[in-house]
Amino acid sequence: MTMDKFIEKIEKKFKVPDRAADKVHMKAEKVHGGYLIYESRLKWDDEKEWIKIEAAKIIFRKNPEKFLIYWKRASGKWEFYAGCRSFASALNIIDKDSHGCFWG
Repeated sequence: MTMDKFIEKIEKKFKVPDRAADKVHMKAEKVHGGYLIYESRLKWDDEKEWIKIEAAKIIFRKNPEKFLIYWKRASGKWEFYAGCRSFASALNIIDKDSHGCFWG
């Protein structure tokens, strides 16, 4: 089974530096209509347990063709951030994070 090409692009774009790769992973998974981007890291008080911190969601809308970007509020609710025409643009917007919504 081959990995989804969009998941490969996400994980390549947000690759963790080697010096931290044993403690933090950037992951993506397919969700209904798009992709969830999250950080997986060792729990601060139990280094045997990994926790999942959801950062962004990219949803594809067919009409009009657009990628919708969402960020997760502290309340746990997803909020619309921006829309763009390409998947690469969506990844760049999340990476830039000009409002500090995705990475704090």
